[in-house]
Amino acid sequence: MNLEVFCYVGLLCFPEQMDSCLFLFRDAEEQKVRNILQELRPLARGDLLQRWSKLRREEYASMSRELVQGYGIDLDRLPPSLHPWCASWWAENHG
Repeated sequence: MNLEVFCYVGLLCFPEQMDSCLFLFRDAEEQKVRNILQELRPLARGDLLQRWSKLRREEYASMSRELVQGYGIDLDRLPPSLHPWCASWWAENHG
């Protein structure tokens, strides 16, 4: 799980409940989440959305590169209906 994504989505969707969700993580992960939250909490909603969008674009680019280099799968040449399946398969196989 990408802890940064967890923090962005949590702060955007249910910010008042973030602290009560920290028990879900092991100690080391919990501290990382706390550090990320400390950095992100002061940001305005628009800034959070912008940063989350940037992170999603970066992850998509990374996934696309790895699919092409490792498996010869070019997402841009696949029908859009297969993109979610490829993304899910890639995520399962790459943490």
